[in-house]
Amino acid sequence: MNTRTLLHWLPAPYLFAILAAPVWAAEVGAAEDRAAEVGTAPALLELPPGVTTHADGRAPIGQLYASYLRLLELGWTLDVIIQSQPAGTDIALPIIALRSPSCGPAAWFLSGIHGEETAGPNALAAAIDELGVLGQEVPVVILPLNNPHGYARNWRYLNVPVYDESVDGQSVGDSSHLLPDVANPGEARAATASSPEADAITRYVLARQTAIRLATASTCTKTI
Repeated sequence: MNTRTLLHWLPAPYLFAILAAPVWAAEVGAAEDRAAEVGTAPALLELPPGVTTHADGRAPIGQLYASYLRLLELGWTLDVIIQSQPAGTDIALPIIALRSPSCGPAAWFLSGIHGEETAGPNALAAAIDELGVLGQEVPVVILPLNNPHGYARNWRYLNVPVYDESVDGQSVGDSSHLLPDVANPGEARAATASSPEADAITRYVLARQTAIRLATASTCTKTI
């Protein structure tokens, strides 16, 4: 199923928000997980108490997580990629991935990278039943809330709690540590990842793109 077909399959009200987040086509398979920092979460994911959500009509963050976890009832797997606790926060919130119970060429949905852009995480939660049905037909991987603290606080950057024109804001979506430098293509644009979150998310995605090359058709029994 190509991206155009996939998006036409989803109900129309959710299309704009899904398009606002990247939709990647990548292979996933059943080879051993190479990302050591990724853990498989228990069936129930408990959030720390006292988490409040910016009051502008967006769904409370706890409600979003509860919606996403309904996929576990359909045999999906929940991974906790990293516990995120950026500057100015007192508690950690999980960045999660959900994987449908099949393997092969997969549709990847990533949303909630910029905390003040709420359409993607809310659309995925609203369309969770449709995505669950889709996941029974084709492999699907969802990273629905890549910047949970940003969503709760209506804030984009990880390294500064409030705007400061003297500081270069760092997004959870930064990948300069993997992209080639324009002047020196043999080197990365940055020596290290801009944050633990950016490092963990890119490692998670790359590990699963690599895994299919290590698996055979006979061992491809489950999405990783």
